[in-house]
Amino acid sequence: FSYNDPQSYFVGGTNKDFQYVLKNTTTGTEVKKGSFQGGNTASWINTFEDLEPATGYTLTISTQYDNLNGGLVRAWNTSFNFTTDDEYVTSNSL
Repeated sequence: FSYNDPQSYFVGGTNKDFQYVLKNTTTGTEVKKGSFQGGNTASWINTFEDLEPATGYTLTISTQYDNLNGGLVRAWNTSFNFTTDDEYVTSNSL
């Protein structure tokens, strides 16, 4: 997840707080959740382990924003759907 927010619409100035939730798309079960911080421009990279093969997931990232027009602070989020591979192969290291 990457963003560029030079006007600082996301609330928090140089320490913007984001939350993420990873859910199994079919069951709606929450698999992972957490948070991260970023400034006016940032990229967040995370590796999710122990996911089920051939399974759909939805990653939702949320924070708060203020469009600076007097409309107050509101919730903001974006979601991304993906499906894991059919099978995972592991081996011992050489």
